[in-house]
Amino acid sequence: MDQPPSILSISYYAPLRHTREWILKSAGFNVVSAADFTEAVTQCRNRAFDVAIIGHAVPPQDRATFMIELRKHPRTRVLSLFSLGDPPVPEANYSLNSLEGPEKLIAIIKAAVKKSSRPADRGPRTRKSKKNSARIAFSQISSHRRSSA
Repeated sequence: MDQPPSILSISYYAPLRHTREWILKSAGFNVVSAADFTEAVTQCRNRAFDVAIIGHAVPPQDRATFMIELRKHPRTRVLSLFSLGDPPVPEANYSLNSLEGPEKLIAIIKAAVKKSSRPADRGPRTRKSKKNSARIAFSQISSHRRSSA
């Protein structure tokens, strides 16, 4: 049986953190909540999550640190919650106004989980020239022939 998607929810405001955790667990996600800077950084460093949610009350300097830690796990999708007058984290994969309902939150997380599990989402692709690809293929065939002889 597949494991439920793992979510890291970073929120410094306890009532929102508890409510968000309850909503996400009810939707079938495995949720780890972080209540402060130290706890959040520890969780970011300890394991990769499918999705990390950065709450709107997290100060900008803490958001920047979390983004650095979360980017060490390239498959982790980041959802930035924001409120009016407070911009979302620009490096986040997704942004959501904190006034939107839980249905929207769950829909974005499901989309993010689906995207994070795709093999094509392994990072930037580099385009190899046909000439270079042919050279590599030829060298592989040549080395195989030498080792067979």
